[in-house]
Amino acid sequence: MECVQPQAFVMGNAKAPGTIKRRAEVRERLIRQLQDAGYPVGMCVLNAADFDVPQARERIFIVGFKGIPQASINLHAMLEPYNKIPEVRTFRNEGTQQGV
Repeated sequence: MECVQPQAFVMGNAKAPGTIKRRAEVRERLIRQLQDAGYPVGMCVLNAADFDVPQARERIFIVGFKGIPQASINLHAMLEPYNKIPEVRTFRNEGTQQGV
């Protein structure tokens, strides 16, 4: 990302690294690095089956946008056309997460 510096990104991974306590340090370090690079971020867990994919598979997604205020990231609004409201976490400051 440092070379390309996209205006936005989406990162996906298995659910566990994004949700379990023993991976919290790695998750927080990643969020901090993204924020330090100028990307306010939001995180949510989505199940593929909720989007008509023929498998029940939960995945974590981290979404970031360069150059916009953290408060502008509204994952609920992005997913509203799909009628899916996942648990969403946004990260305001280093190590601080708040539900949206």
